[in-house]
Amino acid sequence: SNPSKHDKESQKDYGDGPEYWDLRYKEDPEPFEWLRSYSDLKDFICCDKSADILHVGCGNSCLTEEMYDEGYRNIINIDNSPVVITQMIERNMDRPEMLWLEMDALAMPLPSNAFDLVIDKSLMDTFACAEEMPLTIITYLMEVARVLRT
Repeated sequence: SNPSKHDKESQKDYGDGPEYWDLRYKEDPEPFEWLRSYSDLKDFICCDKSADILHVGCGNSCLTEEMYDEGYRNIINIDNSPVVITQMIERNMDRPEMLWLEMDALAMPLPSNAFDLVIDKSLMDTFACAEEMPLTIITYLMEVARVLRT
């Protein structure tokens, strides 16, 4: 079997920030599902369809699109790649209630206690590849804790 071009990339590049991801999404705009699909995860998503949901590091995953199509409406998707956010806005014109925002998950300009659920499918993995890994992960987890409702 032929490994995908993504398998050949150095994982250390994942932590290089938006420049790396912008280039990747320009070169390959097709949806890429990290780890698991919505059908694999839906039994673990234990919230009401009216829940306020934040998907961090959304990339071009189909996860929240499928959630939206099943009735979840209050979904904000964030990513630090302006390229992928533009692609996702264009791809989701028929899902007007879902938001796509260019945003750094380490410093989210979002209100505290605003979300019932935060979905991270692989963003923490990219932070594990960052130069300042321990500080980056602690900062990220503090931001997630801040925006989650308690």
